[in-house]
Amino acid sequence: MTGTKDQRRRANPYLPARLDYAEIRIQSSAKLFGSDMDDPGLTRISGAVIVPDLHDEDEESICSVEGIGLSITGEPTPEITILRAEAVVLDLDLIQDPHETLDADSQELEAFGCLFDLEGGVGLHPDLEQMIEGSGRHVVIGERVRLAPAWRGLGGVGRYLFGRMLPLICCDPVVVAAQPFPLDVTRDEKGNADKESLKHGLSQIRHTCRSIGFEPYKDDIWIMDPNSIKHERSIAKLERQLSLPKFAS
Repeated sequence: MTGTKDQRRRANPYLPARLDYAEIRIQSSAKLFGSDMDDPGLTRISGAVIVPDLHDEDEESICSVEGIGLSITGEPTPEITILRAEAVVLDLDLIQDPHETLDADSQELEAFGCLFDLEGGVGLHPDLEQMIEGSGRHVVIGERVRLAPAWRGLGGVGRYLFGRMLPLICCDPVVVAAQPFPLDVTRDEKGNADKESLKHGLSQIRHTCRSIGFEPYKDDIWIMDPNSIKHERSIAKLERQLSLPKFAS
């Protein structure tokens, strides 16, 4: 793999592959017209971070690293998906009834109804407005973020990549919300989560969320103010910890 001397010097030797040529890819979809079940004010977003396998002829392919990707596609240069994220963006200027829209979409999204002023209109709940610094008309709800196993436990790779992806999901969110829940917990044959595994997983993911600026709001919903300096500083700190080239924002 090629790269500048500075990139090579600063590359983290503990990462399973360098991120020099990683790409963030975003797809979005929204309804053109509304109906009882669909609201054009809701945009569904899917994002991925892709690392191409650009190994030299005398180097071993990084595809051989166990757990290197969530998926590997393409020939002759394989593309390795190391992170996937799913989110929805609500446009408060377009959406008719935030709670009804979320409820019609899924039970999971219905829980985020506490973000909105259900009695006074389609804006944010007054309690939430007091907790954030900025203003805007877009609310981002992070549904799922999954990182490939080989990249976990290395000092915040997943947090950093999601932080870099967020401005591409929505360039001007007034607030970002999530319901922290571990996706990979031990389950029995009936699909019930092991209590100890779930407790440990919840503790870990809440710590992760807090480290990039999220804080508890209501009913297991956590929020992050993207206009706060805390989030920006946390991403810059992760960048330094991972010995990555500085991102000029």
